[in-house]
Amino acid sequence: MSTDHGIMKVATDLAFDLVDGGIMTLVFIDFEASSLRRGSFPIEVGVARIKWSEILTESALIRPAKQWDMSSWSPKSQEIHGIPLDLLESEGLPVQTVSEWLGTRINGKVVVSDAPGHDQRWLDMLLKAGGVEQKCRIAGLDALLSRFTGQAYEAALEMLRMLPQPHRAGPDAARLARAYAAAALKKQVMEGRP
Repeated sequence: MSTDHGIMKVATDLAFDLVDGGIMTLVFIDFEASSLRRGSFPIEVGVARIKWSEILTESALIRPAKQWDMSSWSPKSQEIHGIPLDLLESEGLPVQTVSEWLGTRINGKVVVSDAPGHDQRWLDMLLKAGGVEQKCRIAGLDALLSRFTGQAYEAALEMLRMLPQPHRAGPDAARLARAYAAAALKKQVMEGRP
């Protein structure tokens, strides 16, 4: 294990410990993008959080920034997420607006994704284009769920299997939150806590 990877693992574990202790809050994030190629850009971002027993979900379409490489637009990716470029131009919000909005939702939170490599790249690209000077490291859903064992871990996996992945940022982020909530609830039941 590289030193950087080891430091990231310790930092992630510490962040999850703070969540377990009720000191920090989890936010689940998902992006849809122009493609998966190098140079691709974010076109939609969704966040979900758990408040009491409710999953609160928000999302925003992103109007492409002028400096983003439009040659990375993939018709194949559009088939998957169903978001045409003309919709982004007409209904997408400017990157500065989305960056500021997103910054208020993730600031001081532990941010989790099921594809942290891609989502980190798109988050950094969005915040930079929007002029937001915020640093945020996205943790992986696998790392979060690995803190559960037995039936609690299985409950999370079952929830992920049951819920379709619609490839829209808000519902995809909510899907991750539901998987975590299923594991946490099962753990509470197993420990005899209300």
